[in-house]
Amino acid sequence: MNFPSSARRALLATLLLLTAAGGGCASHAKPAGTESTAARHPASPETVQATRQAYYRAYPDSRLGVVIATRPTDRLVAVGDVTPSDFSVGQTVYFLDAKRKVMTTGRIVRILNDSVHAQYVEPSGGHRPPAAGDMMLRLPIGGTPLP
Repeated sequence: MNFPSSARRALLATLLLLTAAGGGCASHAKPAGTESTAARHPASPETVQATRQAYYRAYPDSRLGVVIATRPTDRLVAVGDVTPSDFSVGQTVYFLDAKRKVMTTGRIVRILNDSVHAQYVEPSGGHRPPAAGDMMLRLPIGGTPLP
């Protein structure tokens, strides 16, 4: 699969940082038979772009990126395909699956040159944790996820 060089750099930097912090980096996987009812399918580039456009029309200050790595032991995710300067530590974010359904929320905990890290809230109600290929959404204050 061909990724733009900026995405490769973001992924490499994120993997190195997460590994250096301890515990390594891995995609989230549950043992067989424990996957939630929401099937795991990464969002296609077309879905990401369409979702980004829908939110931009509704909320011009919204920002949407793609989860590129996870560390389930402490509920951390790295998110690329964003402009990091558009984010601030402590901002609330939403995690969406490929069907644009909210899985859980989280907060930005670190901003790098080409990606951001967020810590998500343990999902409830049959939702699964974010995984590589899911989307992360930042809305302006007062904004709510689209139906």
